[in-house]
Amino acid sequence: FENKLKLMKMKKIIFLFLTALTLITCQKEDNGILNPPEDDDTNAVEDSIGLVRLNVVIDVPEGSNVNSEDLKVSSLFSEDEPVLDDKSSVQLFSGEGAEVIFATNEPGNIVLLNIIDPSQTDEIPLNITTTALSMVLLHPWAFDLAPRAKMDAMEYIKTLDEFPEFVSSLENAF
Repeated sequence: FENKLKLMKMKKIIFLFLTALTLITCQKEDNGILNPPEDDDTNAVEDSIGLVRLNVVIDVPEGSNVNSEDLKVSSLFSEDEPVLDDKSSVQLFSGEGAEVIFATNEPGNIVLLNIIDPSQTDEIPLNITTTALSMVLLHPWAFDLAPRAKMDAMEYIKTLDEFPEFVSSLENAF
């Protein structure tokens, strides 16, 4: 009989614990994932995920048949931002990390590329050199590098003897 009493008490305790757990986990939140800010409150959304808007400077190689005004600039949070006077802007995470920014032509082909750490700059260059560096970092060996290691790798790549030749071949293909 004593074992049945213990078993009944344990069942009641487990039932109370599961009820409390269900009530706690099913509560609605005032803000956050369950109740995101309204679509018309863009600043609240940007603040809640830590976005920053940075300027982008486009530098198309001389003699190219590509006009910078015909390009659109994109990032993870900005799509097809227009280019005026070789300048545009994109939204990025405000913290440390490696973010991809690219410019596309009218058919949607990527023509310029850059991988940057948004916490280290106020202005993002998009040119042949940044495209060459970023193309090297798109190689699978670089995927698992920490953001700081990616930035260090970019500095090292610039010092390699083959790098100017690679940049030149991209410029000629542009």
